[in-house]
Amino acid sequence: MNTRSQSSLAVVTGAGSGIGKAVALAFAAQGHRVVAADLDEAAAAATAQQRPELISALAADVADPSQVDALRDTINTELGVPDIVVNA
Repeated sequence: MNTRSQSSLAVVTGAGSGIGKAVALAFAAQGHRVVAADLDEAAAAATAQQRPELISALAADVADPSQVDALRDTINTELGVPDIVVNA
């Protein structure tokens, strides 16, 4: 694991299940900090529970522009600007 991945922040939408969950967990396995975002808050939280030291969960409907704006603002304020964004 290199120092770049340890400090990188990845945001993965659809991280509550399927490909999004797999991508979020793969980034965490490489040492990235991850925001697992999903419409289903409980599913995002379940993903985060698998690597709580690296994954934070947030609920958002990416089909709603106002929720995307709120998600961006929350991440930027609380965690910093993401290095990686994946819409799964």
